[in-house]
Amino acid sequence: TVAPGLDENLLGNMVYTGYCCLGIVWLTALICGVWTITHQTKPVVRSAQPFFLFILLLGIVIFSATIIPLSFDDDGNEDDTSEFFARGVCMSQPWLAFTGFT
Repeated sequence: TVAPGLDENLLGNMVYTGYCCLGIVWLTALICGVWTITHQTKPVVRSAQPFFLFILLLGIVIFSATIIPLSFDDDGNEDDTSEFFARGVCMSQPWLAFTGFT
């Protein structure tokens, strides 16, 4: 049982806000990738090295994918999720964040 007035920090509908932000980041990365492909012969883009720009976009997509495991919630019932799944979700957060950042 939960003590009255205890805030369990459950996500609720904030999950949808996170997914919208994730979609915006991925769409922006896709648009930037397409722009880089279409303008890769221009001197400014060539000096910025398109391959480097693609690696940068890949890092942004991986880093923003951290939102996906952060959105998992047990809804206050710990028995619904297996321990293996919970550990996988917890461990994927730093791996995605650090891999995307580097």
